Amino acid sequence: MPFARRRLDILVVPDELERPPDRRAFEALQARWEAEGRLEEADGLVRGGVGGVRLDLPASVTLYANQLGGFKVRCPVCQASLARDFSKAVQRWRTGSGGFALDCPGCGVTCALDAVDVRPPVAFGRGAVVFVDVGSVTLADGVLEELVEVVGPRPRVVLRRPV
Repeated sequence: MPFARRRLDILVVPDELERPPDRRAFEALQARWEAEGRLEEADGLVRGGVGGVRLDLPASVTLYANQLGGFKVRCPVCQASLARDFSKAVQRWRTGSGGFALDCPGCGVTCALDAVDVRPPVAFGRGAVVFVDVGSVTLADGVLEELVEVVGPRPRVVLRRPV
């Protein structure tokens, strides 16, 4: 029987769909964190420690989400369950056979894929700062504020257990 992976990553994604993280700002921030020894400190960047920090810059918008377990998706208008519809719409979008939206069978509204309520939270984006193999789900105080130059003022945070 396979064991569930225990590794957990924290992903910080820009709040603007088409805005990639700023590579130069990330490299400068990472160099500062290294110089300050914060990567090795138990609570330097993430409470409980972090295995590493890297920048993910895919060629196009991607979906950042937990890779293990289920999820719930609700229409933002009528709260209808959309998990199956969301999965199908994401697949169509990824393959280029559909747009970046889905139609709610409950109320008929068309929603952008990033406008539906997904739990646990997901984020679409052109990149992410990835805190790899973290010791908890909590970034250290001030870390999100330090990332503003990299990802913008209202980043989205996604927890991911990789497969």
